[in-house]
Formats: sequence, C-alpha cells, structure tokens
Amino acid sequence: MKQIVLSEGKHDVHLVSYFFEKRHGSFEMTKFIGEDEESPIQQKESRMIKNFQERRNPYDVLAKSENGKPDLKQVFSSLLNQLMGIDPEIVFFVDLDGGDLDSFLGKLDEQIRGRHSARGIKLGNHSVTKQNTDMVAADCEVLTASGQVKGEFRIVAFQQTLERVAGVSRDAEGDDWKAEIEAFLDEEDHIFDLLHSALPDKGT
Repeated sequence: MKQIVLSEGKHDVHLVSYFFEKRHGSFEMTKFIGEDEESPIQQKESRMIKNFQERRNPYDVLAKSENGKPDLKQVFSSLLNQLMGIDPEIVFFVDLDGGDLDSFLGKLDEQIRGRHSARGIKLGNHSVTKQNTDMVAADCEVLTASGQVKGEFRIVAFQQTLERVAGVSRDAEGDDWKAEIEAFLDEEDHIFDLLHSALPDKGT
C-alpha cells in the first residue's frame, strides 16, 4: 500500500526518510519540501499527489513538508476531499507542542468543517494505536454529512516537538541537523518502534 506522509517541516521528512533507510525496507521514497517552494503551492501539490497515486509511479512513499503547522493544517483541510478519494494511506505527522491529541483533533475538525461546510465533511472517532512518553499514533475517521465513514487517516505526533525531543536546533546551519536527527533515531528505540508500527513495513 502506498503512503503519503504530510508533515510540518523538513526535519520531519528527514526523520521519516532515515527511518525507512534504517529499517532496510524495499521502499522507493520521494520528497516534497514546502520550505523550498514559492507560494502558492497547492496546485503543484495536488498534481504531485495525482501523479503519485498512478500505478506507473515507481514510489511507495511520498513525504511532504508544509513549512509549519498552520500551513500543514490548511493544506490538509483543503486537500482532504481529494485525499479521501485516493488509494494511498494518509499519515498526518505533527507536533502537539505539549498539548493533547483530543484538543488538536478538535481544532483540526473545526478547520475542516469551515473549509467543507457545503459538503459537510467532518472528523469522526479516533483510536490510539500506540503511545509512549514522547509520541502517539492514532487512526482517525473522516465522515460525510450523513455520518457515513468517507475514509480515514493516521496521525503520528510528538507530544512536544521533534526538535525538543531530539535536541535539534531549528536554526542549525548546513546539514548538521540531519546528523542530529539520525543520531536521535539510532539511540531512541521507542521512537523507532512507534514509527515501525505506524508506517508501512513492505513495498507495494
């Protein structure tokens, strides 16, 4: 099963990329770094997602960064109807900044309802699939106006932030931050274990 990972920034994308490299899976991964793109990028993202889901596309995982949480939530809310109508699994990778998952999903639901008021799309129930001291993973339903399940996505979240837990500076120069993230994943088995449970373990 193909998988699209939507995340806040390039640090998250590198963590996911290094995770797949470290696990030695049979994956082909492509990346989209929103920080490197000029605004607006939504049409380009939409085309990239359509291309990714095609059978002839060779990649198993598309990892995207959205230049911060506000942009991530906006892009996810805007593209939600499209995302729920395609085959790849959707993973929403985010920092909770010390908050709780219920509150975050409640605010995301408000944004989705506002964006899709005509269609009546909203979030349904969610169930935690794995949790540790630093991260939580959960499966979330997306509902139609009549309450039918339209689709679902998986949320993978740091209880605080990746940068805080891994000791990575947001202002690190060059590629030093990449080595810091790789060392963090090498040392913290509980992070690797949660990612292993939330991300696919074999190629399509």
